[in-house]
Amino acid sequence: MPTDRTAPPVGNVSHPLPRPTHAAMLVSLARYLGADEATEAWDAACRETGVDPDGSETSPDELLRVVGALDVADSLVATCAASLRIRLMSYILVNDLGVNDLGRSPAP
Repeated sequence: MPTDRTAPPVGNVSHPLPRPTHAAMLVSLARYLGADEATEAWDAACRETGVDPDGSETSPDELLRVVGALDVADSLVATCAASLRIRLMSYILVNDLGVNDLGRSPAP
């Protein structure tokens, strides 16, 4: 049966993402780095960016700053940071949130 390509879509299917948290970011890092190295890298990035690593209500903007600090680390941490940035930006875009700092490291 042919379909009408000019017809509007039947509905807008939404794919809600849970709000990103310190804990979720740390779990993602720990999958690849191990718990100790992930905690060390995350805490160092939090200190560098002035974000409380124990904060329960951290904004996506703050988390992007932390991920940006991770992005300048060694290659595996930087690879993990790229994955975390995708997750954060997906949440920001799906929820139509504005951000002040996209958390990207400066160009070399």
